[in-house]
Parts: sequence; C-alpha cells; structure tokens
Amino acid sequence: MSQQLGITTSTGPNGSVSIYTDSGVTLFQGTARAVTFQQTGTYGAGTTGNAVFVDGVPITGSSSPMPLQSGKLAGLANLRDNVAITYQNQLDETARGLIDAFAETDQTGGAAPARPGLFTTAGATALPPNNLVKGLAGQIIINPSVDPSQGGNVNLLRDGAISDPNNPTSPYIYNTTGSASFTGRIQQLISGLSAPQSFDPATGLNTNSSLSDFSAASVSWLEATRQTATNKSTFQNTLVSNASTALSNATGVNLDNEMSKMLDLEHSYDASSKLIQTIDSMFTSLFQAMN
Repeated sequence: MSQQLGITTSTGPNGSVSIYTDSGVTLFQGTARAVTFQQTGTYGAGTTGNAVFVDGVPITGSSSPMPLQSGKLAGLANLRDNVAITYQNQLDETARGLIDAFAETDQTGGAAPARPGLFTTAGATALPPNNLVKGLAGQIIINPSVDPSQGGNVNLLRDGAISDPNNPTSPYIYNTTGSASFTGRIQQLISGLSAPQSFDPATGLNTNSSLSDFSAASVSWLEATRQTATNKSTFQNTLVSNASTALSNATGVNLDNEMSKMLDLEHSYDASSKLIQTIDSMFTSLFQAMN
C-alpha cells in the first residue's frame, strides 16, 4: 500500500492499528475506507482528469483539501495535473510563436490585417489570439499554398503572399519585382526567430523572449523536471534500502552471532559429556568397592 500512496500508522491502547494517508485522510480505522476513481475515457486539450477519492474525500487534484504528498498515485497525479499541463502550455505557445513569427503583413502601407504565412491551422484566415490557445500545438500545419506535396508553390516563401497566392496584386507580396535573387523576406523570417515576443505566464517560463530562446528554455525546463524526479526517486530508493537493512539487522538472523552461539553450545555439550563420564566412572568404582 505504501508504494501506491504515502501512509502513516498509529497503534491504539488495545493494540488496534489505524492507517492514514500522509496528508491525514483515514484509510483504515476498524474498517477499510473505500478508495475510488472515475477514469476519463478521452483526453483533449484542456481536459482535467478526475481526482482519487478516499471515503469521498479527494486526495489528488487542485480541489483536494488534503492532497497526497508521496507514493505512486501522488507522482502520477502531479505528472497529469501539473507537469503535462505546463508542458502542453509551452508547446501551444511555441506553436503560436511560430505562426506569429512567420506571419505576413501588408506591404503596401494599407490597413490589411496580418495573416498566417508559412505556419497556420486548417482553414485559418487570421492569426490566433495573442494569448494561450489550448491545443494549438496539435493543430499547427504547413500552409498548403507553399507545400509542393499539396500542390503549393515553395517560391512563395521567398516572394510572399502565401496567404493570398492567387492574387497578383496581393498586399502581402514582398518580392514586388519578381527577382529570383530576392532574399529580403528570407532574412526577415530568420530575424523573426530572434525578435522578442510575449508568452503566456501559464508556461512557467520567461514571458518576454525570442521564440528561439523560449523553445530552448522549454527543453531545459523539461530536462530539469525529469532530473528532479530522477533525483527524488534515487533518494527514496536509497532510503528504502537503508531502512530495509536496518530492519533486517534488528529483527533478522545474524550469521556471525548464530555461529558464535553454536560454538558455545558445542563447548558446553563437550564439558557436560565429560562431567557425566567422570560421574559414571566414580559410581562404577564405588559399586565395585561395595561388592
């Protein structure tokens, strides 16, 4: 049980044992309390998993008044409700940053709104809102109009008008002369990866940084989280090993001590045998003298 969830125990005056979670929720006190969980069949972006209950009291999740502190259930709940959610937010904001960094703007000086360029979502004609969009990382695609495998023209990445490919007077054309050696738009896109952007605080990262720095920070965050979990696991395994060794030393069989006791018994047996032999010899001599 202690591997699944952290527990504490107490012994009553009559020798009865009560078991509680490490947060104080009763698991056993004369009778066992029910541990229940209703699984979620399908997870989507923004789906919140159900809590684990003990006798009707939630012991996992943000609404828990007495959340578990240790054990497998606590670790899995933290992974599902915190680590995975934060990393999803980071991926969604990275996707939004890509769409924004490669967006096309009006090159005629007019008021046409910015539109998706190389990166977009299916059917989108406008940029995503400037805040966290749940599930965006699972929706981002290469714009079909610039993808040769979908009949698109890759030269639009150089020339512009990815969002308006069939309009020769599109306000989103960057290469207005049609020059094959035009590199202005490519350089602009490269610079866009290093330009500062705003990111949602729910990512747990710097809210004002370049897309390349934000992506690197996300990778570092995931690795740091993994390393922290590994260190905690190593510590707990060492703690269990040391506790098991101490228990074995206190209650188990020590071969050295048992061997020493066996030798003492053998010596005692030899001494007792010689004493009996001596007494028997004395009685034999006494009986012979009496006869």
